[in-house]
Amino acid sequence: MKRSKKQKQPDHIWINPFVIGVIVLRIAGALSMFWFPWWGLMVTYIFDFYDCYFLIQKAGYTREKYHALDKWLDWVCYAVEYCIAVWFGLAPLFTVLLLWRFIGQYLFIKTKNTLYFLLTPNIFEIAYMWLVAARLEHITDKISSMLYWNIFIFLICVKIVQEIWVHYFWPWYLKRYGFPSWVKHLGYHNVGY
Repeated sequence: MKRSKKQKQPDHIWINPFVIGVIVLRIAGALSMFWFPWWGLMVTYIFDFYDCYFLIQKAGYTREKYHALDKWLDWVCYAVEYCIAVWFGLAPLFTVLLLWRFIGQYLFIKTKNTLYFLLTPNIFEIAYMWLVAARLEHITDKISSMLYWNIFIFLICVKIVQEIWVHYFWPWYLKRYGFPSWVKHLGYHNVGY
């Protein structure tokens, strides 16, 4: 009997050093927010931005596998942010925002439909960034109340545009055209989409 040359890949490739590195860095970045609420968040944003490259391009994850691991790592960040927000005295607001995010991610996991990310954008993290971390680091101390709230609304709008870009336009573009040539020079290959 002939053996098939193509073997089924496991759902997750856990022992890959890129996967281990992403997990360690994302968790370390999240925990750093306990000491550096603003800068720790910026580090988690950077790690979250680049984890796609390492998981899809280097570890061979599909987009679906990537989202499965990425969403769990996001929840490590949310747990830390929630603890800090509760300590800061904003438990009711952040409980509602966290529940809203959970509903969106749960519906995505059940349906694999990224529409739920657009319907439930990550307002939780924007609220943590501006209402908690920026204030704890005294970034907003010298701005007027009106400017403070206008910036917050602007950040929410930017987040909605980012959700549309990340979950709709960019995947559509990659499926249709692949990575632009300048991105391929950076080491990206048309895989995972």
